[in-house]
Amino acid sequence: MAHAVETMFFTGEVPWHRLGRKVEEAPTSEDAMVAAGLDWRVDLRPVFAEVSEGGRSHRVYVPEHFAVVRDRDRRALGVVGRRYAPVQNAEAFSFVDAVVGTGDVRFESAGSLEGGKLVWLLARLPRDAFEVVQGDEVVPYLLLGNRHDGGGSLVSSLCSTRVVCANTFTAALAERKARIYVRHVGRVSDRVSEAQVVLGLARAEIALQRETFERCRLVVLDGGRLERFASDVYPDPEEDAAEATRTRIANRRENLVRLFEEAPGNALPGVRGTGWAALSAVTYLTTHEAKVRGRAKDARSDDERRLASSWYGSGATLNARAVESVLRLAA
Repeated sequence: MAHAVETMFFTGEVPWHRLGRKVEEAPTSEDAMVAAGLDWRVDLRPVFAEVSEGGRSHRVYVPEHFAVVRDRDRRALGVVGRRYAPVQNAEAFSFVDAVVGTGDVRFESAGSLEGGKLVWLLARLPRDAFEVVQGDEVVPYLLLGNRHDGGGSLVSSLCSTRVVCANTFTAALAERKARIYVRHVGRVSDRVSEAQVVLGLARAEIALQRETFERCRLVVLDGGRLERFASDVYPDPEEDAAEATRTRIANRRENLVRLFEEAPGNALPGVRGTGWAALSAVTYLTTHEAKVRGRAKDARSDDERRLASSWYGSGATLNARAVESVLRLAA
């Protein structure tokens, strides 16, 4: 499984991806870390290559390279260079405490993907919630992701969930500005003050996001506009594309038009037929229906891969493309 959930907790209602174990509450980041099964560390270990010579094999030291090894099970999560400095789970989670402060956040879920290579923490910002229309609430979150395989930085970004059908907007235009990257080359604590500034900007971006979603709600998508929207989300293939590719794109557009009418919450007064319904159709698709690659064929594995895709992969790209399209149609 490319993105299998290894361990995870959630509080409150069962999340849209139906993964993890429920706990009553996680009042601190330390509680969240323990509940998620992330109370482990990683260390750097020398790397050796096994070489065969003259019918015998022996180990050869690989200079300036290290394996990132988890202390819980001695699992090697990746190979990194000499400048790499691990960011421990405890450091990453305390980073959120330092940035957000106490009393202004609710830790709703955290967990480990890809066998420990990627960990995340999702913290709700309750005082920043808003309604696009009455009864259709959007709740902002601070999403922290940290890789232990050398494949990326610690990332803290803004995302939001449409509560009416629990789907996630993770790459709207405003959210791209409210993001901070911490490279694995120094102390995380050195970036706290910068991250606090970014959070302040994020709260300003939440207001902009609300304005953006309200603009989308005012856009009426008739037949022609809806067709243009579907084409923006799923662009035309290359001229020499195979017929199967053209058919696949046509089917995806048709399904998107269906969700424009049928996705949960899209029949609400003030939502039906609008750009807001179009955005919601795309995010429902990426979080609930999208086909995701992987060898396993069970529904749980699909949920796991959708979770990763909607936050970090192709699902997030489709969400951003949808926002850009509706705003063009609003111009």
